[in-house]
Amino acid sequence: MENSPENCNVKVALHIRPLLRHESQNGGRECLDVVPGAAQVLMGSHSFIFDHVYGGGGSPSKNMFQECAVPLLDALFQGYNGTVIAYGQTGSGKTYTMGTSPKESSHTGLMFQVMNSIFDKIQKLQHESEFQLHVSFIEGLDFKILKEEVRDLLESGITNGNPENKHPLQIRKASDGALSLSGSTEVSVSTHKEMSACLEQGCLNRSVASTDMNNQSR
Repeated sequence: MENSPENCNVKVALHIRPLLRHESQNGGRECLDVVPGAAQVLMGSHSFIFDHVYGGGGSPSKNMFQECAVPLLDALFQGYNGTVIAYGQTGSGKTYTMGTSPKESSHTGLMFQVMNSIFDKIQKLQHESEFQLHVSFIEGLDFKILKEEVRDLLESGITNGNPENKHPLQIRKASDGALSLSGSTEVSVSTHKEMSACLEQGCLNRSVASTDMNNQSR
């Protein structure tokens, strides 16, 4: 098969979040220029090309779910694994993109849209197949991932980011190279409400540290 962008299993999208209030008040301004009609941005003399560009003069942010997540969900229900990774420095908009609570802003992140879609699909296919859903929620801060340390955010005994002497999960590598987390909590869920409760619990237990770039850095 030709190794073309259409046939590539990995897509990279840029999401440009709006300026925060304090950024605007302090004279902040957008530093990226989006090339009209192209998934390309300019920063000074540098040019960067992506598969998609959303926000800040690119495609509307609302298109991101349909164009980036829906193909993965369709493949998921055909038996394939799918992963969405939000990557960026502190304050760049990872939480804004993925979403933690629909009450935080008018913007609905990918997490809740994916959850809605999963249960919609199950509802349509429930007479054809049997489904079992299990939820895990882990955290690995950048410097801890390098030390192979991740925490189980659904484990009992963790409150508001305090691990209370809970040990990090063990990352294990099988002989075939597959990685697994030993001992992570898996919660069986059957409704959107139950899955949302896991997301809420995990978000409350995430490590939060104030930085110069973000008062709620995660």
